[in-house]
This record gives sequence, C-alpha cells and structure tokens, in this order.
Amino acid sequence: MFYFPKFVQLFKLVSANLCLQKLLKIAKYNTMTKIILFISLLILVNMNFVSAQDPSASAQYLLFKLKTEESAQHEIDFLSTVSLADLDAHLADESMKKAFWINIYNAFIILKIKENTELFKNKRNQFFTKKWLLIAQQKLSFDDIEHGILRRSKHKYSRGAFNKPFFRISKFEKKFRLDSLDYRIHFALNCGAVSCPPVAFYDAEKIDKQLELAKSNFLRNESKFDEASNTLHVSKIFFWFIRDFGRKKGIVQIHKDLKIIPKYGLPLVRFKDYDWNTIY
Repeated sequence: MFYFPKFVQLFKLVSANLCLQKLLKIAKYNTMTKIILFISLLILVNMNFVSAQDPSASAQYLLFKLKTEESAQHEIDFLSTVSLADLDAHLADESMKKAFWINIYNAFIILKIKENTELFKNKRNQFFTKKWLLIAQQKLSFDDIEHGILRRSKHKYSRGAFNKPFFRISKFEKKFRLDSLDYRIHFALNCGAVSCPPVAFYDAEKIDKQLELAKSNFLRNESKFDEASNTLHVSKIFFWFIRDFGRKKGIVQIHKDLKIIPKYGLPLVRFKDYDWNTIY
C-alpha cells in the first residue's frame, strides 16, 4: 500500500470522519470519486481508525469497505457476534446510537441490494421487512432499524402520526431506540434508490454537525422553489414522514431556515416523484 507521510500527518490534526465528510461532499459531484475514496482509506488505515473491539468503528469500516467494494466479512462477523451487553455499553448515549444505526443501515443496504437486486426492484416491501441483518445475535430488518430504533417505534405507514402498538415492540428495540425522534435522520439514511440522500460516514462526536450538513446538502440540491407560482417542490420523503417534520408548517420553516424560500413567504408545498431505480 502506498503511504504519504506528509498527507497523513496533515490530516492527523483533524478527525478521520471530518475528513471523510468533506471528501465525500466533493466526491458526489466530482469525477475523482475513486481517488478521493482511496485517499480516505489511507487516512483510516494510517490513523488506526478501526478497532476490532469497537462496534461503532466496525460499523463505519463496514460501510467504507462496502462502498469501495472490498470484502467486509470480518466486520460482518464481528457485528453479528458482539454481545448484547457490549453493544449496550458502547451505545451509551443518543449520539452513539444515531451514528451507529445510520452507518449500519446504509452499509447493509449496499450489501443486500447487490445480493438481492430483483427483490428490491420487484418486492420492495419484502426487502425492507425481511429480518436478514444480524446485529449482536439479533435478527433485524431495515424497517426495524429505521422505524423502530431511529424513529422511536413509529408505525411505518402512519406518516409519523402513530407509534407501533406496544406488543409489536421488541425488548431489543426498547433497549436501543432513540429517546426522541430527530427528523434529520431522513437526510442521512440511504435506501439505495436514486432519490435517496447520499451516503456519508457518521461519527458520534460530530453527529449533530454532520446531520446539519446532510440536511443542508440534500435540501439545497433536492428542493426547488418556483417564485412565479409560489410553490415549493420537495422530496417525497417529506410526504411519507410529514409528522416527523411538523407537518407542512414545519416543512416550510425548515426551508426558511436554510433560506431556500423567502423568510415571510407562505408557499404551496408539492411533493416530487421518487426515483426508485437503484444506485447499486
């Protein structure tokens, strides 16, 4: 493996994940994506970023390996066999939970779509409800992670209005779900479709700033305001989870805060079609 001492030394002044965030932000719109990802990998290796006994680092490295099409069996095996007690001790607060479960979701989406492309295309609901992810010896589905853990036991089809009935909530979900719903997770989760937010690597220490960046990047690229018709065109994500965002009033305020629409405007909100073609 090539080694660039000056380059690595420079980036030791900041965290590896901050570097990755900046690099991946550039990579989305740049033909140098592969080179950037390779340099990012050098940073991770040279900074001893990955610990075999650290579930969060393993989740990040799993995602990185799958993005760069390397074998990730070591990380998959570790995450599947880590004890429930060790995982619980490691995910000690909201930030750790958010970063870990977002990375896990995005990583396994890549893996499962590549292994089961036809299921994703033709039986999408089955793809997301099938319990085929093994974390801490617990079988989970993508829906378990998104709606159970990250959305704090919300019913999938209620648009954020209702929680799941108590008898449908597992002990595992109760233990690891977030204490409160953070709507910004919708700008971090990548379901593998063209219209999904881009994949990034999330770190507990910087999760708040990273989610703000994810929100800003996604909305500035996806949302469009037509001044002539006073209409705000937004991702279908806002329709599916409208209560997570505070209904239409909340959607409008989010866009005002980012100066995508005028501060005192009251636009119509229209939801764009979602492109379910897979990016993998």
